[in-house]
Amino acid sequence: MDFKRFSILCVEDSKEVIEVYKELLSLIFKEVYVATDGKEGLEAFKKHSPDIILTDEIMPNMSGLEMVEEIRKLDRDIPIILVSAFDNKEMLAKAINLNITAFVKKPVTKDKLLNAFEKASKYALINRILFKSLRDKIKYKNYQEKLALEKEKKIIRIEKDIIDSFFIEEFYNPLDITSGDSFSIRRNCIFLVDAMGKGVSASITAMMATAFFNYLVDRGEYFENIVEEFSLFMKNNLLDYEILCFGIYKIENEILRFASFSMPSIFLQIDNKVEKIKSNNPPLSSSTRNIKFSEFCLKNVKKMLICTDGITESITKDNKIYLSYIEKDFLESDSLDEFEKKRKEKIIAQDDDATYFFLRRITDKTLC
Repeated sequence: MDFKRFSILCVEDSKEVIEVYKELLSLIFKEVYVATDGKEGLEAFKKHSPDIILTDEIMPNMSGLEMVEEIRKLDRDIPIILVSAFDNKEMLAKAINLNITAFVKKPVTKDKLLNAFEKASKYALINRILFKSLRDKIKYKNYQEKLALEKEKKIIRIEKDIIDSFFIEEFYNPLDITSGDSFSIRRNCIFLVDAMGKGVSASITAMMATAFFNYLVDRGEYFENIVEEFSLFMKNNLLDYEILCFGIYKIENEILRFASFSMPSIFLQIDNKVEKIKSNNPPLSSSTRNIKFSEFCLKNVKKMLICTDGITESITKDNKIYLSYIEKDFLESDSLDEFEKKRKEKIIAQDDDATYFFLRRITDKTLC
């Protein structure tokens, strides 16, 4: 084995032995670091990140195994050679439990050390190969995620922030790049989709859905045709067990027209009360046949909230779901920032993709 590709940390309280290690091991290892007790050894490990550790057991301040115990909290795999008389069964058992790679029994000889270095170097080489493979996989994964994010930004389109007489603010917070939530705001339509599950499959479904919605809008289809053609296309591309939750909402001339497929209720403020409009269709599946359309007059509506269930089903600090608080927070908020501040104060942590639209009626104050 060629040891020149590896660095080694030698931890030994005897100055004479340390000098021998430095003189001899520098001939066969790439780098040799030294420390005179366990505490110094731990700091040297953190500073230099050696490939192999050679340590005595009995040392002042911190023993060899005490040092190894701390190192194992940081690195479970680095090869460690322990030098000891091994006359203590409890110490030997602890060493084995700490995954010591090789043992050198005192008195130390050249052959004993070389055999231990041979074994430790093989472990170091394996770790290096595995680390490189993992690093390459992470690098490739990050590159693919970057491309996916660029594609996602191209597909998600926010054409305008004012529809009819409402100013729209959007909140989009996916758990990761492969999100099951997606949306688009085109012409007078708001599209919001929440694909089943998580990961790549849900993300592909969500992106495909958004891209096809954009295509139908660009083609100039009427609202009903958009919903019907979209539903037909998506159900033909769903897996047998897969369902899709989404909503398409059109606001025009103070009328909200919508087809909502198992999405959370729409929240509206009328005067000083909150009204809810429930979803009017079950989730889309390959067996879906009929589609229901609904309308609602918005003349007295001050603001609206349209969201995915990542908002309503978040767990709160008092072990409830956020749906218990959403109406009050919505009623007391005049903007998305105010609503989001109240929401974050109550939830523990986001455990699902979260997307919502906060729509408020345009007034002179809104335009300021």
